[in-house]
Amino acid sequence: MLGSLPMNTAAAAGQSRHHHAVQFYGTDESLFTTVAGFLAEGLAAHQSAIIIATPPHRRGIVEHLCGRSIDCKKATHDGDLMLLDAEKRSTCSWPMALLTRCSSPTMSGG
Repeated sequence: MLGSLPMNTAAAAGQSRHHHAVQFYGTDESLFTTVAGFLAEGLAAHQSAIIIATPPHRRGIVEHLCGRSIDCKKATHDGDLMLLDAEKRSTCSWPMALLTRCSSPTMSGG
């Protein structure tokens, strides 16, 4: 099931339009495949990506992402791919400005 809601308030304010989507996954494998596909498109278009997930889910997503010809080590090193731990409380309290280009030592690669 997939639902999306465009950010009309940003468009009304003359800013770029963003797209948000919600998806429910029946299995971890479907989560890994779908998220990796979405992120691979953005990274290939030279956009940044943030994965906020539990360690097992981060590993699965990154494994699938690397299987799509994405150089995950380079993307992480360059700051294009950020891997954050969903189980760490501080992750959720970071301001979005910081998440756009984060070089925090608390980032975890998996």
